[in-house]
This record gives sequence, C-alpha cells and structure tokens, in this order.
Amino acid sequence: MLESLLSAERIPSDLKRFVQAKAEGNPFYLEELINSLIESEALVRDNGSWKVAKTIAESDISPTIHGLISGRLDRLEGRQSVFFRRLR
Repeated sequence: MLESLLSAERIPSDLKRFVQAKAEGNPFYLEELINSLIESEALVRDNGSWKVAKTIAESDISPTIHGLISGRLDRLEGRQSVFFRRLR
C-alpha cells in the first residue's frame, strides 16, 4: 500500500520500517501518516524518488489518527485554518 500511496516502486527501507511500525496495519493511519510527513516536508520527492529530508522522531508523530489529522489542520493557513478551527 505504501508504494501505491507514493506512486513509487522503491521506498527507502528506513521509511518503510518506520511507517509499517507506526501504522500497525491500519490503512487509514498509514495514509494520514504519509500525508503528514509530506506536508511537514519530512518526506520529499527528489528526481522521481522519495527521500527522508528530516529526522523523524517518535515524538513528532502522533500515535492516533485524531492526532495526525489535528496536526495537519494546525499546519493550514489563512481562511482554511479559521474555518476548521471553528468546527472543532
């Protein structure tokens, strides 16, 4: 599933191990984790392949789906941020 989400045949082995350990087989968590890593620029595309651009610490990643989504909402800016904060 990771290869499909990233549209890549080759995934860095350290990233694959980290993501598989965190997601524990939960496909929704896996998708949100990947989105979070991309949005925070910890995971970047470089010449057609993905690489880990920043050290990813356990403390940087929420262990819950709610936490991952909240973190993504916190990174929104402007009108989008105001809209979603009012929904909370």
